[in-house]
Amino acid sequence: MPAGLPGLASRKRKLDNISQHLGDQIDKRSTSRYAKESGGSHTGILPSTVTLQPLPQPLPVNVDGQSLNMPSTQSSEELSEAKRREEKELSDAPKPKGPSQTTQTLDDFMSILPSLVNQVIAANIRTSKLNERSTLKSPRTAFSFRVLKQFHLQHLESKQSAQDFCSSLQRLTDNALTSKVSDIYEQFLVVMQVWRIVTAVKRAGAAHGIDDILTHRIRGNLIVHCPSCPEVHMNMEDGWERTPPHLRHLNQSRCTCDGNHHANHYCKNTDPQSKSLFRGRSYYPKEEDYQAYLKCVESSMAEKSTCMYLNAMNKQDRKKFKHMNVTGIVNIQCDHVVVKSSADMQLGEQFRNSDYAVAHSIRQHRNLDVSVEKQYDTCLDRLFSYDIGCGWDPGKDKRFSENLPDVAPTVRKMRTLIPLLHVQNHKDNCMYLFSCSYTENAGHFHGETAEQYWVELNQLGPQTRQMNNGHHQDTIIDAHSHWNWKKIQNMGKSLSKAAIDARALYTQHRDHFSYLSQMNGKARVGAWSKLNRQERKMEGQEIQCVYRERAKKVPSQKKIYDCLVLELEKNTASNSELQGSSPVVFIHEGLKISLIQTKIKHLAHEFRNHPTTSQESSIADQRSKLRTRIDKFRLLQKHVYSSKHAVPLVPRKTSYSTPEYEELYLPSSFSLQDRQRFELGPMANQELKLREGMAFDKIRELQELSKVLSVDLDGKRDARGVKQNTRSGTIVRNLMSSQAQAIDDYNINRAAMIKLDEASPPTTSNSTIKEKSRLLKDGWIWDIGALGQFSTQEIEEWSKEGDHVQWFRAEAEMERWREEYETRLADLLRCIRYFKRMNEVWLELSTSRSSSLTSNLGHAIYAHTRAEMYKQLASDAEGDLKAVVPDGISLAKGEILADYVQRMRKREDAEYAAEFPLGSVDGTSDTEDII
Repeated sequence: MPAGLPGLASRKRKLDNISQHLGDQIDKRSTSRYAKESGGSHTGILPSTVTLQPLPQPLPVNVDGQSLNMPSTQSSEELSEAKRREEKELSDAPKPKGPSQTTQTLDDFMSILPSLVNQVIAANIRTSKLNERSTLKSPRTAFSFRVLKQFHLQHLESKQSAQDFCSSLQRLTDNALTSKVSDIYEQFLVVMQVWRIVTAVKRAGAAHGIDDILTHRIRGNLIVHCPSCPEVHMNMEDGWERTPPHLRHLNQSRCTCDGNHHANHYCKNTDPQSKSLFRGRSYYPKEEDYQAYLKCVESSMAEKSTCMYLNAMNKQDRKKFKHMNVTGIVNIQCDHVVVKSSADMQLGEQFRNSDYAVAHSIRQHRNLDVSVEKQYDTCLDRLFSYDIGCGWDPGKDKRFSENLPDVAPTVRKMRTLIPLLHVQNHKDNCMYLFSCSYTENAGHFHGETAEQYWVELNQLGPQTRQMNNGHHQDTIIDAHSHWNWKKIQNMGKSLSKAAIDARALYTQHRDHFSYLSQMNGKARVGAWSKLNRQERKMEGQEIQCVYRERAKKVPSQKKIYDCLVLELEKNTASNSELQGSSPVVFIHEGLKISLIQTKIKHLAHEFRNHPTTSQESSIADQRSKLRTRIDKFRLLQKHVYSSKHAVPLVPRKTSYSTPEYEELYLPSSFSLQDRQRFELGPMANQELKLREGMAFDKIRELQELSKVLSVDLDGKRDARGVKQNTRSGTIVRNLMSSQAQAIDDYNINRAAMIKLDEASPPTTSNSTIKEKSRLLKDGWIWDIGALGQFSTQEIEEWSKEGDHVQWFRAEAEMERWREEYETRLADLLRCIRYFKRMNEVWLELSTSRSSSLTSNLGHAIYAHTRAEMYKQLASDAEGDLKAVVPDGISLAKGEILADYVQRMRKREDAEYAAEFPLGSVDGTSDTEDII
């Protein structure tokens, strides 16, 4: 027994007596499960559920100063012996000194907690009312903590509903006469709502007084915070504010914003008094404040934009929101996929909903030291990724200054991005204004992690949309916290893996960029290096920068597609709705799928020649994704063909395991006669235009691949040693594979163009056309001027333009991966500091709570458990850091992480400069004109 804990064994014996008695009572009632209640219903005792009956004269038992009144099941001799032992312990205990000295007996404690509620709570059972006659002072039903914990975890992990869980308990009681077993569903819902808030308060440390230690956080907050996001007073290194601007990604807050329309809520005749028990202390803001804000701020759905993606978002069908007062939620998450805040949406995704969610995430911390907070806002870099960021960003300063002025200074410093996949569906201008690929110090913050959590939350939608609003919010809050905690448990490993992957990709792109620099020569590279990467100029309606080609005479598939969509918008202006199932969208998607099919065919061919486990897994994964995409394409195809064309239904897929060989049945798949019969002429013309753009895209791709391959082959010939030969051989093989794939793509596309073009008559054996004698010169792909009627000078300018854009894009990709590696390294260090800090906090709470053992022994034990948990998490994270930096990060006194990163960069730049020395471009001089 630990020193200083007298009477602990006695208290343990008393708890054992209580547990034994409770088990005896449940066993007795279980044997009479067919007994009838006064109302004639079946009493059946559910597992871990007790129907309480009036008890005989209880035996008063004292445990830590509280009276637990339980019915006696012991003999009179046992009771007398127990009472004598208790009185002896009390008489032997040291008496306090002073005039107020009294002797407490068992009878003195009987008046403290005499109700049945205290009996069952002390026995780890939560009470509830069974019917209208029941009250909290006189409960009729109790649920054990074990059954509440079991359902809580099953609900979070498997999304089991409370109704299904209660039904299973009823059938466990009596699977034959289930209808006679008492229905506990309504009581169980109430108890679980209380259980959620109690559990959250306990785990957050609010019951232990953690707010008195972490004073920089809002008091009473019940959010599961991200350990890796920068948090002043918590996980920031000393001197972090001295980080230079070109390394600001080391202290960077990355947030994503996204809406979800599955977590909606129906308009129902529900209890108007139903409120969230969290009351604004968690991810949702306080309901009263939020509704007052919505009344004062007008809807922003009518905002216009030149971006087709936003126009399509605004034109979505409003009928799906019928009979809903909440059409979904908008979440703010960090790039570690930890939820920070949520807000309900009304009639789609409006900026006022997103704005309030952003404000609520910022308000989770309060100012303590004005000087420190000023440095925090000034030196901390903030990135904000939103799929409609091109519409949200221009007016954000005005909206926040008028509606949410307390957070306006922080929002003003945010740099807005668009997720990397979503931006592909925006105008080209959005790519160069809001893509992380062309934004300095953004790393590879692609922003698509905002979608990951919806897979889990969507499973709760059918349950939460029917609840009262308060219960609806509490259930989603609980799901948020569970998701966040699972992310925190694996934070060290995920950051370590991300850092290792980023390092490998940085090395790969650094090699590619170095080869391009060698190919272009010192003069070109020197001139290009002086250009401003962040300059954006408006020329007409288009943004111009170093990452964008200026040549407009050579069409691309993307530009042709945009023109066709704009033409479609004009033609359907009277309908005021851009149909997502238009023939142009259908053909464009089909061409994308055909390119993926060719890619998988090449991967499968390489696998047959050189099989590896990783390659086999990659092919299986890509086939699965292709299968899903083709299935969605079939639905679009069915709508396009059946609504406007008399085309028979497309045959069912012939092979599930090899979707790369599946025929897509685009207009080019049909003969001229079939296209005329099925009225596919207009669609065939649209496909021909898109394929023409694809042809030019593939020619440009082949040109660049051929030039890079030529330089890489020279580098392989001059390579010395195992390291250089291995690296060069891998690069050459990858380039040759990409070149072969591009050739196949072009040939397949050309064959389809020939089939679609009715102007060229087919050649036969009687044709007089023959190949003329000609001067042997460069391949025809280098002489595409005839296709666009270009002059020799225009061809040369177009080629140089492609070289310079390719070099800048390769540089940007290399820099983003280097920044990503350094960012993940900083995240991992902050994660370790956070875990260590939380270990210290819980140790302090355990010490302060253990000073009064008679009332707070449980608090102290729980705090010690939490402290040990964070200690173990910190130890595991330190092990994950060693996997990233085996030699460790050595910092001299007063140095910060930025000093280490600058030394590492200087060493790497010197190594690459020695391995890839710059020279002149073959066949050119260093004094040639620079584009």
